Parts: sequence; structure tokens; C-alpha cells
Amino acid sequence: VVHYIEKFSLKPDAMETSDSLFMDFPLPIAVLRVEGKISWYNQEFKDMLEQTAELAEKSIHTFIPELDFSSLLEQEGGSVVIRVGSKFYKVYSRAIRFDKKMMDDYLLVLFFVDVTEYEIVKSRYDSEKTLEAIILIDNYEELYQNTEDGFSTQVFAEMEQAVFSWAHDM
Repeated sequence: VVHYIEKFSLKPDAMETSDSLFMDFPLPIAVLRVEGKISWYNQEFKDMLEQTAELAEKSIHTFIPELDFSSLLEQEGGSVVIRVGSKFYKVYSRAIRFDKKMMDDYLLVLFFVDVTEYEIVKSRYDSEKTLEAIILIDNYEELYQNTEDGFSTQVFAEMEQAVFSWAHDM
């Protein structure tokens, strides 16, 4: 896809040709200009944003404020995970330079891959990890022997509460 888009210039008739080829692409795609304005998108992208109005010439930040445009430019070929509505998407980016001498003459192509199920499983895994610990309390026996009966129950209850609180925070 990127190699195909690289063959085109910013001429309107070239973009119209690419429109017809990529409108049915199964992944959401958006092409952005340098300032972050949407130059082109497919129907999947529009559906992902749950928009009915025209998106062209609008800033990507209007729809996805958490998308760090400058970060995508710096890590070209990398990816970031963002949340759009109730879904998570891995966003892959690729800069297409039309004039190799001018660093600000390019388009940024964004591909969105739905990774919602993966993120849910990952979140569950992270929150349900088994943790084993051996807790040694220094001078426990001495404390037990040298504490009055009425006071020892309170001391040991506070120690137990501290351990439970620590374990809960894990």
C-alpha cells in the first residue's frame, strides 16, 4: 500500500485513483499532511471514528486527541497503541516523502489494527498474576514473648493488616 501511494504526487487525479483502490481496504487507513490534517481516509477509518460527516481537511486531533503526531514522525515504521471509543488500535505509520530534499514535503500514512481482544487479555493477565512471597518479620518471637497479652493481640493485628495491605497493593 505504502509503495503504491509513494508513486503518486499530490495531484487530485492521482489521489482519486488511489481512492478507488483503497476504499475497500479491510483496515482503517488515513493519510495525513504535515500539520496533522486528514488528506484522505477510507470508509473503515470513518466507521472506526463513528463519524458521518466529511473528515477531509480536519485535524486528526479533533477525533483522536491522544494520538501523538510528532511521536509517529520520529519513530517512522514504529507503532503506538491508542484507544478510540471502547476499542484499542495499534497504529502503524509511514512517512511518504515527495521531495527528498525538503523534509516538510511528505504525507503520513496511518494504518489502524484492532487489538482490543489482545489488550483485554493482557490487562487480565497483568492483574491476575500469581505472587508468592515469604515474609520474615525480624524479632517476631521476641516481640511475642515480651508483649503483654492484651497488647500483643493489637500489635499482631496491626502487623497482619500491614502485610495484607501490602499484598493487596501488589
